[in-house]
Amino acid sequence: MKKILYSAAALMFAFCTSFALTSCEDVPEPYNNPNASHGTITGGDDEDGDNTSQPQGTGTKEDPFNTVAANKVGENLGDNESTGVVYIKGKVSSVKEAYNTQYGNGTFYISDDGKTANQFYVFQALYLNNESYTEGKPNVQVGDDVVICGKITKYVSQYGATVETLKREAYLYSLTSNGGSTGGETGGFVLPDGFTVAASSFGYENGVAVPSVTLSDGTELVFNQGTNTNAPKFYSAGGGCVRMYPGNTMTVKSSKTIKQIVIGCGTGTQGLGNASGDVAANPGKVAVADTYLNITGINSKETVISDVSKVTGIASQLYIKTLTFVYAE
Repeated sequence: MKKILYSAAALMFAFCTSFALTSCEDVPEPYNNPNASHGTITGGDDEDGDNTSQPQGTGTKEDPFNTVAANKVGENLGDNESTGVVYIKGKVSSVKEAYNTQYGNGTFYISDDGKTANQFYVFQALYLNNESYTEGKPNVQVGDDVVICGKITKYVSQYGATVETLKREAYLYSLTSNGGSTGGETGGFVLPDGFTVAASSFGYENGVAVPSVTLSDGTELVFNQGTNTNAPKFYSAGGGCVRMYPGNTMTVKSSKTIKQIVIGCGTGTQGLGNASGDVAANPGKVAVADTYLNITGINSKETVISDVSKVTGIASQLYIKTLTFVYAE
């Protein structure tokens, strides 16, 4: 990746202005900069913008943050803290590293109007459908309209603070190129072919704890309250969901090797129940994909899925509405 270079004068200025750093790529760097691949906190006056934008949006899919709001959310985080999953919309203002097959991700800036004022740093975000980029797919270009889904972090090192997306914990939710939109009509996640079951078919009454379920294909789901005082329960609201709370687990056992599990998350009165993306699988890798949690890399006949959220309220709860299983051939 191309390094961000700093002059000694720029560093002194940054120190005196509480780390409001400005990159200076044409000045030789006399040292190895471990923060070189990161951006800097942005949002100040710029000759290429009027700096009049106001924070807008709530960070949901229906009402994404604009770049001003995303930067402010990040600036209010503690050092190296991150948010839950949010949505951010903007127009590509510059491309630092286009999507490529070597790393599968892209790094670029977005702003409300495509200019460099109030721009937000999208760092190593995965491609559409929360997948690695593959050859031949449309790439981001300056002027493209995008929506990013993922976590915001305030990355802090000895060289300053950067508000950006958390490395590989964000993805390109939608891309509208100069020639049109890509990624489907919604730009969202495409459900894979597999065996799908709805929680409403489990046969439990409203408000009842769910100990286990044996599905029609023989796969067994075993729920456990773990470290929480509440066990997973079925609720009929929203079409029917099994609610998991922080510390709860769901063990999936099958006679066949499981490649992938996709959890369709239900919605409550306060929003989407995806535990803010704070879900773990052992074995497996969990990624937020639209209103789903996409668990890949399982390659086992058994996996344990856990709600590992540290927050409270619906933001900490996992509403399992549907489950899709993809088995090895």
